[in-house]
This record gives sequence, structure tokens and C-alpha cells, in this order.
Amino acid sequence: MPETRSEMALPLKIHDRIIGVLDVQSKTSGAFTNEDAEVLQIMADQVTMAIENARLLEQSLRTVRELQTLYGEHVDEAWQQRLGGKPKTYHFDRVRVKPATDDQITSLEKSDDHQPKVHIDSEGYQHLLIPITLRGQSLGDLSLRRNPDEPEWTLDDQGLAKEVSTQIAVALENARLLEESQRRAAQEELLSQASARFSQSLDINTVLQMAVRELGQLAGVAEVSVQLTPEE
Repeated sequence: MPETRSEMALPLKIHDRIIGVLDVQSKTSGAFTNEDAEVLQIMADQVTMAIENARLLEQSLRTVRELQTLYGEHVDEAWQQRLGGKPKTYHFDRVRVKPATDDQITSLEKSDDHQPKVHIDSEGYQHLLIPITLRGQSLGDLSLRRNPDEPEWTLDDQGLAKEVSTQIAVALENARLLEESQRRAAQEELLSQASARFSQSLDINTVLQMAVRELGQLAGVAEVSVQLTPEE
């Protein structure tokens, strides 16, 4: 600076890496003493620590967002496989719970923005649509309807329904994870039993027959073939 007569530069240092400089200038000649240098170095160290903490926090938040995105994609893919691309819908008419008909499924609205929706149809029925979401991924919707002569949906009603939808999402995911764990355990048990039986036989034909028989027990398998083809 044009009027500078004294200047002190202190490094902003993290371990062995310098990330910047704290530069102090004065219009007075010889303005800085050794004591000033010690105080300013403490300040420089505090500034460095604050910058590094902010960087680490930003990095941690970015990592969390990336993990949430990856987990959300995994959840979406897992539910697509679990449902086989077909919706699973149940309907309660104040008497009993039963699977929804095709017409009921077709008439149901779907949330596009993951936000609650309230509207009145042409016949005066009051509809409340609450999305069921998990880790930012949509699992489905909770649809409620009131008769025209009943009170309108209040914010408390919407809040309660939203809380219920959150509990539904958690319960559904827990049930899916339990099913997946049980399926893996069954597969591991099947593999363990098959390996034990394979080791008991020294006949090639017997081993091949046992292999196709064991693999035929896997879920969704219609036919199994095992072929030995030695390389020429």
C-alpha cells in the first residue's frame, strides 16, 4: 500500500502446508514489536484453524450428500426389484382392508414433487395426498378421502398424516431389509448344504446331477443345465 512504513507477514500454515498469509501493515515506521509478532501469530493460527475447520465441514457435508444420493439410488433400485415394476396397493373402506381394484389404482393420484396435496373433486369429496419417501426416494403415496359433509383437512391433519407416512416408509424399508437378510441366509444355507453333498461324492455324473438339482431350488429358476466342455 502506498503509505505503508511497516509490514509484517505471517504464514497461515497447516502442518507443513501454507494455505495463505496474514499481512499487517502500518503507516508508522518500526510499528511492530516482537510481542506484536507473537500475538499476531496466535491470531494467524486461529484464522488457519477456522479456515481448515470450515473446509473439513464442507467436505464432510459433501460426502454425506454423496452417500445419501448413492443410498437413495440403491433404495429405489431395490424397491423396483422387490415390486417387479408392479404397484402394490391396499384400500380401506371403513369396513375392511383389501387389495385395490384396477379402477381404484387408476383413479389414485401420484405426487410429483414429494409434497402433500389437498384438493376437492367435482363431487365434493376432499382428498389428501401424502407422499411416502425414504432418503429422498419416493416409495408411493398415502391417499385419504373425506365426504363432502365432513370438515376440511387442517394443517394438523396433514402433519399427522405426514408423520404416519414417515413411519410407514421406515417400516417398509425394515421389512424389505429383513426379507433380503432372510433370503441371503437361505441362499448361504443352500450353498453350504450343496457343498457338503458335493464333497461326499467322487463320481462326476453324480456331482453334475446334484448341481442341477440344487440350483433348481433357487427362487425363480425354471430350468438348469450344466455342461462340461474341456478346452481343445
